[in-house]
Amino acid sequence: MDKSLDKPQNEKTGVKFDILSTARTYIKLISCWVAIWGLGYYKFSPSWVAFGAIGYMAYSRAYEKRNLVSSVMRTITEDEKASVIKNIGSHELPAWVYFPDIERAEWLNKVVQRMWPYITEYVNKVLVVTVQPAVNANLPSSLQPFLFLRTDLGDAPPRIGGIKVYVEESIQRDEIIMDVDLMLYSDARIKVSVGKIVAGVKDFELRGTLRISLKPLVSQIPFVGAVTVCFLDNPYINFLLTHMGNILTMPGVQQTLYRTVQDTVSSLCVLPNRISVPLVNNVILEQIRFPSAQGAIRVEVISASNLVSADVNLVGQSSSDPYCVVRVGAEKFVTKVISRTLSPTWNECFEAIVDQRMGQSVIIEVWDKDASSKDDELGLTTIPIEEVYLRGQINSVKMLEGVKKGKVHMKVTWLDLSPNASDFAAVEQARRASSAEKAIFNSYLFVRVEQGRNLMVNFFCILDQSLNLLNNYCSRVRLRFLQEPSPYCVLQIGNVVQNTVVREKTQNPIWESPHHFLFSNPDIQTLNIEIRDSKLEVVLGTLAIPLKHLKAEKNMTVTQPYVLQAAGPDNATLYLHLELRALVPGPDRRPHQDREPMDSRNSEEASALSSPLATTFGNSRESLAQPSPDRHSPPSPQTENVVRHRNGGSK
Repeated sequence: MDKSLDKPQNEKTGVKFDILSTARTYIKLISCWVAIWGLGYYKFSPSWVAFGAIGYMAYSRAYEKRNLVSSVMRTITEDEKASVIKNIGSHELPAWVYFPDIERAEWLNKVVQRMWPYITEYVNKVLVVTVQPAVNANLPSSLQPFLFLRTDLGDAPPRIGGIKVYVEESIQRDEIIMDVDLMLYSDARIKVSVGKIVAGVKDFELRGTLRISLKPLVSQIPFVGAVTVCFLDNPYINFLLTHMGNILTMPGVQQTLYRTVQDTVSSLCVLPNRISVPLVNNVILEQIRFPSAQGAIRVEVISASNLVSADVNLVGQSSSDPYCVVRVGAEKFVTKVISRTLSPTWNECFEAIVDQRMGQSVIIEVWDKDASSKDDELGLTTIPIEEVYLRGQINSVKMLEGVKKGKVHMKVTWLDLSPNASDFAAVEQARRASSAEKAIFNSYLFVRVEQGRNLMVNFFCILDQSLNLLNNYCSRVRLRFLQEPSPYCVLQIGNVVQNTVVREKTQNPIWESPHHFLFSNPDIQTLNIEIRDSKLEVVLGTLAIPLKHLKAEKNMTVTQPYVLQAAGPDNATLYLHLELRALVPGPDRRPHQDREPMDSRNSEEASALSSPLATTFGNSRESLAQPSPDRHSPPSPQTENVVRHRNGGSK
């Protein structure tokens, strides 16, 4: 079709938008003057004008920043090639340009774009025909009816920025693992009504690295037993609310809403959490959903130096109030805040379970704490977990990326999961010798809560009545009755508490819920479990398992039912699978010729900070003082993804 035929229509559209923009500007000015006149007429304090101006400026700044991020994501989503050409001078090239093992998938993007209208139509039918009746069935009558008033997924389909397929020898022969750089800037418009309340969502944005696992491979159509998907790290998520949902966009409330959405996504599909879909009947889904952890990682955040000054002082030198945020998959750790310094010393230690080391990274962010405003970022750095696994330990000072200056000193150690009970004595000795301000963990427990049986609400209501015929003597009448429970489990070791999901109205719930615990000493600690009813918040049964008993089991692994205490009239039981492991520092797995000699500049520092665990087990460690990255060199794929996720696709 000749594009010249569309020109008059485009000109009319442009004139229309100009008129609307001009009218909107005049309406804002008139509203502003009316508000100022009203403040003076009703004799309000002039400080209200200042507060209003400051609030409006803050809102405008946030709105402009979001529009900038959205425009960048829209450009990348609509035309990646044009975005690459536009940003080629700013080192904003996508990962597939720098890294040849990350392949483009332009053909797949074209296929999805052509199929998108039909996918949209299918999703609309599912929402109206399946989701809407299901929601109405579970809503109280006061909130009914629940209706989808509008379900438009928009014209912009998801886009794949690059795909990496793992073919290393560590991958099993019956599985295929892919990492997909997923980008979505959706002009979707979804509007719902709950009773008389109308709310909606628009301009949904998402970007993250999605891991797709095809396992096991089978010799029947579709040749894949199950598909498992998850995000390697927390994805970037943003959206706008409409109608009554605008109430939630107020400052403070909006951050809480975004944090809640982020935490929900993290608990569903960020490692170690997964979504598994079986494709054939004879697949054991437990082995796919709950694979054994590959190990653990210990991150010691020691210090930082030459940080950027984020707080400008009128008197004296400028400084910052720095603290660190350490991220490993869905896990997040925060150090203490060191006030008024550019060279803080934290000396804090954190451990996290590594479900899959390939493609994951340890992300260390340095922030400046601000009590009255949003915290300022002072830079970040990443370390690939696969590299830590090969080296055993990395002890280095790394330049912070995204800022002009700043270094952070860290020590990252790979920990193998040992099924030998004899290893606990050595790791306990090393734990006591550690100089970290926070005690390190040396034990790991994997708990799979499988199912419960004969769970019944059993409680007593005591009624006190004054009987005048018996000279005001109080008789106590005990009432007992049973009710179908909605149970969930609360698991606790020390101060760490985890919950399962709620199973509605059943005495025999099936949870199949995995839980990971890191702790210090299995000889003195206990796994405590309570089963509660979510409706009445009463206890359906309790269980206490001394962890030292697992050390006597074969491979420190147990799968059996446990009889609950303080339960109902029948023998209530809980089926558990338990695995106890010792955290043992891993060796240097690199070939001997690939091992680097210890840098003499950092040899003294490395020896002073050498891990007591390595000394105890006799593992040789090397201080890997890595050179500072060139500001004009291509970033690591992990760092690039982190920066793009944080900024919505643009550094």
